[in-house]
This record gives sequence, C-alpha cells and structure tokens, in this order.
Amino acid sequence: SALANWDTSNVTDLSMIFNLNSSLATLNGLENWNTSKITDLTAAFANEGSLVDASAIANWNTSNVTNMSALFRGSKTEYLDLSKWDFSNITTASSVINNNKSVVYLGDNATITADNLNKLGLSNFASFNQPIILASGNLYTLLSNKN
Repeated sequence: SALANWDTSNVTDLSMIFNLNSSLATLNGLENWNTSKITDLTAAFANEGSLVDASAIANWNTSNVTNMSALFRGSKTEYLDLSKWDFSNITTASSVINNNKSVVYLGDNATITADNLNKLGLSNFASFNQPIILASGNLYTLLSNKN
C-alpha cells in the first residue's frame, strides 16, 4: 500500500484522516506508521464504508493520544484489537465506539477494563441485532477467527 511509505514520525493530528471514506477496505500499510507523537485521533476511522478488520493498527503507539472522540463511530469494522493501546492519557473520548457492531479485544493487560468502559464512550448499539462483545484471550480468537 502507498500508505506504508508515509512518514508520520512528526504527525500529531490524524483527526478525520479516513472519515467518510466509503472505499476504505483495508488498513494494510498503516501497521508501520510511527504514531508516537499523535495526540488527536478524532473520527479518524469514523463512518467509513467497507473496512471489516482493523488489525493493522493493533500495535499503534497511543501513549500520547489525548482525544479519541468518535474514533470508530459508525465504522463497519467488525474486529478491533485494542489490547496494546494505551488509554492512560485520554482526556476526551466521547463516542469512540458508537453505532457499530464489533468484537473489541481489550486484552488481558488492557488499560481499559470493564470498570472504566465509559472512557471509550460506548453508546447507541440499539440499532443493531447483535451486541458489542468485549473479549480477551481465547474468546476473541474464537469470535474473530484470528490465530
């Protein structure tokens, strides 16, 4: 992917980078982006049209991100692996996972747990016929067909 060649080492704001991109089918190439300086991911993957698997961004360094509002709002993504994401500096996170049906993998050592899920702005799943599932370990592997 041409995106793999982007130098993101000094980028601080990726807000709305793929928002409303109806042709976004894969995130291949983004797995090697240097995201260590990113502070704003607002609506970066919101309302895209065909993305099913966002595993390419599973290892992103999110330690400096302060705003994740609407990050995956309305996304068609079915599997989100957030197990290695650092949510410790998040100050704004409304509607991060809103209006989707997803299996979200938080991992065994996630900084987001069942006790503080409100930090992700989980809401508005009523329009779907299956619930969001927060999974870890073997359950995520089973539900997502990831090996």
